[in-house]
Amino acid sequence: MRSRRATMWLAGGAVAALALTACGGSDSGGGTSSGSAAGTVTVNGSEPQNPLVPTNTNETGGGNVIDNVFTGLVTYNPKTAKPENAVAKEITSSDQITWNIKLNEG
Repeated sequence: MRSRRATMWLAGGAVAALALTACGGSDSGGGTSSGSAAGTVTVNGSEPQNPLVPTNTNETGGGNVIDNVFTGLVTYNPKTAKPENAVAKEITSSDQITWNIKLNEG
């Protein structure tokens, strides 16, 4: 089990590294670029309590990172605060206890 956790950490780190490389680069438009390619990215400045496994992250420190790395079934519209399907294609329930979730392809 320990090697699986290490693999999850490495996979999470790889995803984060790929996402962060999109933030760097050069400015070929003749303008100036500020900042450095080297450094630390901080998300709300707290240390995760557990490894960054979505099903095992239930505290703010890890939850903020997970929210920035993964897309959930729904997202919330910032203007209306209403949920909108993201990964889910359709979410239904006849009794509000058992849910049927159809996912988007891919």
